[in-house]
Amino acid sequence: MTPRVRPPVSGRVGAGFSLIELISILALLGILAAVAFPRFADTQSYRDLLLKDQLISSARFAQQAALARHNQSVSLVLGRPDDWRFEVWVDTDGDGTQDLRLQQQTPERGNARLSLASPTAVPVTGANAVRVGYDNLGHLNTLNGAPLNANLAFTASERIVCLSLAGYAYEAANLADCIAQ
Repeated sequence: MTPRVRPPVSGRVGAGFSLIELISILALLGILAAVAFPRFADTQSYRDLLLKDQLISSARFAQQAALARHNQSVSLVLGRPDDWRFEVWVDTDGDGTQDLRLQQQTPERGNARLSLASPTAVPVTGANAVRVGYDNLGHLNTLNGAPLNANLAFTASERIVCLSLAGYAYEAANLADCIAQ
């Protein structure tokens, strides 16, 4: 008795993956791992973005606080003792001292850099805190106690943050755009 061999049914030949298919899938996974993983592992770019966003948020909050408190002086203080510290203060009794802190944000510093680029270049550090004063209309009026007559431009790592004399805070495309407006 000899066994009968049936011919293969069409479509069932080669039911597994070929060697070329396996190698190409492994190559694609290797390329994705090399490109995508460093983007998720590096958190510094997110810290830079957070620094810029919280600077804009704090400046807008300070402007709104100045509009809400007609007869009180509001200031935004930017400093870095350990991590960044953005504080909004109010002089409630008009004696020139900060009496009431309305807000404090402390984004993680990492390697992020913040500096005042215009009108003068000053790095914001623990020793060099920057104080921006607002008038009762929400306009910028002082920088570290001195009268202000130009827009402020900050560099938050590689991003430009502009504080216009009207008190509006926004991200500018470049330093020239911030200074010119």
